[in-house]
Amino acid sequence: MTAIAVLHKDEILKRVAKGDKISDIGKSYGVTQQAISKQLLTDPEWIDARMSGTLARIEHWEKEIEAINEGTPQVVLGRAREMLAHARWRAEREFPNQWGGAKININVTNKVEMSEALAP
Repeated sequence: MTAIAVLHKDEILKRVAKGDKISDIGKSYGVTQQAISKQLLTDPEWIDARMSGTLARIEHWEKEIEAINEGTPQVVLGRAREMLAHARWRAEREFPNQWGGAKININVTNKVEMSEALAP
């Protein structure tokens, strides 16, 4: 199974970079998404292709929203917005350094005087 990911690596990477779903790619070769991912997991080209594919999906849905005009049904607009939000959410999870929000650290110190704590 996993040999397919190695034998067809270039084609798989091209499709991933275009934004194709890995599960769809796997189906076309008769393997699972996990079989492809597991074999290529540490390959730098795989990581680059996934990042390109993530960007391609975000750009696709941004263009879909831009193409919507006044005559477009609201359900189409809603679906496009939801798909864009999902693509952004996945990007944040898969590549937090690239698309994730900045982490904020907050330190809170509470200081209570003994006389205040015991006061009636």
